[in-house]
Amino acid sequence: MVGRDRLSWAVVFGGLGLLAASVSGCSSLEGSHVDCNVVRLQREAGRSDADIASALGVSVPTVESCQAGGASPASSK
Repeated sequence: MVGRDRLSWAVVFGGLGLLAASVSGCSSLEGSHVDCNVVRLQREAGRSDADIASALGVSVPTVESCQAGGASPASSK
């Protein structure tokens, strides 16, 4: 019986750990961030800001905020 109780607690805490890890990496909770290095590479490939925004799931002004040499918080991590 003691072994089963320990296993139950291990499953509960393991599940809570997985839940916490999945939520902590969710960028939708923190607002729109974009990696300016990705934007730069896509611009060099000839894609428009609207195409890049659509592909990354962010707004066009967010993509436009990545000016030449500019960096967003996501790219400086």
